[in-house]
Amino acid sequence: MSDATDADGRRPFSDEDRRWMAGAIDAAQRGIGAVEPNPMVGAAVVAGGRCVGQGIHERFGGPHAEVNALRAAGPAARGATLYVSLEPCCHRGKTGPCTEAIVAAGVARVVCAMIDPFDRVAGRGVETLRAAGVACDVGCLETEARDLNEAYLTLIERGRPLVIAKWAQTADGLIAAPSLARWITGQAARDEAHRLRAICQAILVGVGTVLADDPELTTRHVEGPSPHRYVLDGRLCTPTDCRLVRTVDLAPITVVTGPLDGQDRIARAAALRAAGVEVLSLGDGPRVAWADLLAELGRRRVTRLLVEGGADVLRSLIAARAADRAAIFASPDVGGQGVALWPEGRPFDVADAEVTQVGRDKLTAGRLVYH
Repeated sequence: MSDATDADGRRPFSDEDRRWMAGAIDAAQRGIGAVEPNPMVGAAVVAGGRCVGQGIHERFGGPHAEVNALRAAGPAARGATLYVSLEPCCHRGKTGPCTEAIVAAGVARVVCAMIDPFDRVAGRGVETLRAAGVACDVGCLETEARDLNEAYLTLIERGRPLVIAKWAQTADGLIAAPSLARWITGQAARDEAHRLRAICQAILVGVGTVLADDPELTTRHVEGPSPHRYVLDGRLCTPTDCRLVRTVDLAPITVVTGPLDGQDRIARAAALRAAGVEVLSLGDGPRVAWADLLAELGRRRVTRLLVEGGADVLRSLIAARAADRAAIFASPDVGGQGVALWPEGRPFDVADAEVTQVGRDKLTAGRLVYH
């Protein structure tokens, strides 16, 4: 059943259905950064017009939202309706099948926002519940549910992570030059950038940024894990004494390069590996193709990749049309010594943009639409 009028012209979902589903979707967002590579999921058990149990998927490897909601509801779940933002699973992984828990609890009806495209579910959860006599309606607020799990769906359906391009620029569109020894944006914007890092499983810069800025690329000033750190380094010249390598115990580091041909490159790779850095050789040329890298990250089940590279990396990323979203921090200051990131004009628009005031700066976040 879809979230549209049915063959008889009736609305398949009531206002009450939509209200409870909206609450489940809203609650699910609290799992961001903790559940990946799993999806964010929220659930609510409703009986007699009131919520008798609510739950979310809180962390990877932990109980799923449906199980948490059913535990909260207890005996009140019998004969109730379960609203869940994603099709219940029917397979055994790190946890048992949610379908078993739903049937055992005596739930009469399940309303789920969308089918889970994961190949071990993909409609089988709904089929299992219906076979057990549980009424199932699918498609309530499906668009909102897909938006909630955009990163998960990108990984499952496209085999690669959701890519977020992030940069800071001045009011006239300039980014910091390598020689510019000051921040473009204020502390509030930098803290917000660290919150963005905390919900991404990987962060990437080019070796030029490593050599010019000597960044750490960990999550600081805010709560949350540090992402796996990747460096695009075709020349394989990442210093073994840079801050990234010196902080390898804080978060993993992978240097991505081309073929390890020649004794000099082999020796430099060995030195990085001896320091605890993974050296990943991709492709057969000096420049690593974005398609190859993103496919590899998909195999590693990276859900979100934050690209914080300098001008060369960002231009390459956009030229390959490999970024899905942008997070652009804009200062009210005029550029001065900055560098024009898009000297011939931006080759994209930011669609569905959300503009937020962050201290003295503004953050524009949205989906990229290429020209």
